[in-house]
Formats: sequence, C-alpha cells, structure tokens
Amino acid sequence: MAQQFIEQFCREDISIGLLLSVDFSRDLKFELRRRQESTVSKESLATDNHQKRCLANFSSELPNPAISIDK
Repeated sequence: MAQQFIEQFCREDISIGLLLSVDFSRDLKFELRRRQESTVSKESLATDNHQKRCLANFSSELPNPAISIDK
C-alpha cells in the first residue's frame, strides 16, 4: 500500500513538474519575444529620429523659398 502511494505521488509530482516547466518555458518565450519587440521598436524609433534630424539639418541648409529674389 505504501509502495503504491509513493509511486503514485512520484508520478504526479513529475507530471506537475513537467507542466510547470512547460508553462514556465512558454512564459519565458513570451517575455523574450516581448523584449525583442521592445528593442526593435526602440531601434526603429532611434533611426526615425536620426532621419528626421538629418532632414531638418539638410532643409535648413537650403535657401528659403519664401524669400523673394525679385527686388
């Protein structure tokens, strides 16, 4: 009787451990994916800001079309 109880308990414990490890693995993968997406969005945002600054610098060097050359 005690042997059966021990075997049953060990089997359940192992299956619970496997379920927990699968659940943990899924959560870990989700967290890694979320962090990668966050990093990518920060990098793309930095690239966008850099492009905007370059365009602003370039356009500030162009002559102002609102100034009339005719005098």
